[in-house]
Amino acid sequence: MTTQTITPTEHRTNHPLDLVAMYPDLFADLTPEQQRIEVEGWACQWHEGWQPNREDVADSIAVTTGMMSREEFSRRAGDRAKAARA
Repeated sequence: MTTQTITPTEHRTNHPLDLVAMYPDLFADLTPEQQRIEVEGWACQWHEGWQPNREDVADSIAVTTGMMSREEFSRRAGDRAKAARA
């Protein structure tokens, strides 16, 4: 089975939120339920204008799988937000 990666721009304009198609490697080891939770968790942010990016999604999955704490996730997200404003 071949998986086509969808870019964030294509995703925003032509597709519903499908982070699994955008970053299939990040979702490969998650159960269908974990995948659903991840996508639903980002859906509100996406509707508010969040642009999918690999770093946010990878960090969130790391929290889901127990590889990163929520505190570390928040710190890293804050660091990215500061860097984007600079």
